[in-house]
Amino acid sequence: MMQRAWAVVFAGLGVNLTLGFLYAWGVIAATLARDFGWSATQTQIPYMLASLIFALSMVPAGRLQDRKGPRTALWFSALLAGVGFLGASVTLTVPGLALFFGVFFGLAMGFGYAAPTPAAIKWFHPQHRGFISGIVVSGYGIAPVYIAPLAHAVIAHYGLSHAFLIFGLLFAGVIFTLSFLIANPPASWIPVVLPFGKKHVALKAAKTSPRKKW
Repeated sequence: MMQRAWAVVFAGLGVNLTLGFLYAWGVIAATLARDFGWSATQTQIPYMLASLIFALSMVPAGRLQDRKGPRTALWFSALLAGVGFLGASVTLTVPGLALFFGVFFGLAMGFGYAAPTPAAIKWFHPQHRGFISGIVVSGYGIAPVYIAPLAHAVIAHYGLSHAFLIFGLLFAGVIFTLSFLIANPPASWIPVVLPFGKKHVALKAAKTSPRKKW
């Protein structure tokens, strides 16, 4: 069952690697300015809106995760990402990208980001909370390493409209698939204690256990 716990962690990492597509906006903005004549201000509207919606949506997303579990929140994320990218691919205008990238993908990020970490940390002892959380959320920080070069290559080869469609199908599929690996542990689950924490856990248990009176 330890493999099951780690599967949740790395599936969550994969979700966040996908949602890090926001970091590709610099490549998209340059394409919009060069090929579609957008001003610098116009190119930033969808990005800023997506960032705002991302932050605001994490509250209702967290509540949904608490009530229905991480899988439901991830299904919403996959659906919103698919609709957002599909809509963006056919409406390369300021209002169109503000709606489909800014609002829909912003919501997809919020619901997707809020789901994996709470589930992952429940599989491990509380003392590993920071370590496990760090692994899961690191995907969002690592994403720029691959997402900007990948976006540049796909846009250069297929054009921006088709690139949105490709990324929509890819990311929605990845999030939906990984959602089946992310779940809360059963009620009977004994949290995993990692090797570097066993001594600490044993000492803590010894200190808190009641002493026998003679």
